[in-house]
Amino acid sequence: MSDDRDPRAERPPVTTTDAGIPAASDVLAVYAPNSYGGPQADPLRFADPGWLVETGEIVRSAEARHAEDDDFIQAGHLYRDVMSATDRRHLIGNIVGHMADGVERRVQERAVALWRRVDPDLATRIAERLGLAARRAPVEADAL
Repeated sequence: MSDDRDPRAERPPVTTTDAGIPAASDVLAVYAPNSYGGPQADPLRFADPGWLVETGEIVRSAEARHAEDDDFIQAGHLYRDVMSATDRRHLIGNIVGHMADGVERRVQERAVALWRRVDPDLATRIAERLGLAARRAPVEADAL
């Protein structure tokens, strides 16, 4: 199958349950957000209900972040400062082994863009092992 073709195009028709919900085996992605037109979040129907406790309501809200805080700093420190060279080779082998196993090229490119935010060296090594290094400029991870 070509990397540019929609993987759903060759799938058999979707079967549904009695409630009209697609059967799990017919849905490419059962998580949100996803790249395959699967389920989407519905904050109007399923808003966070919060919790009421003696001292007031507990809610989910953004915390004030430090300028250097992001979702990738700790992972980058682990890769660069904690792991040995052998540990890093094993990590890369594990990531590549899973990403090479039937994962579409565009998803691999987006994943490499996320790994690049952890550490540029890590992303470069993953991309090289996946054969992405010479393919084209990196895909932005934020285009998820």
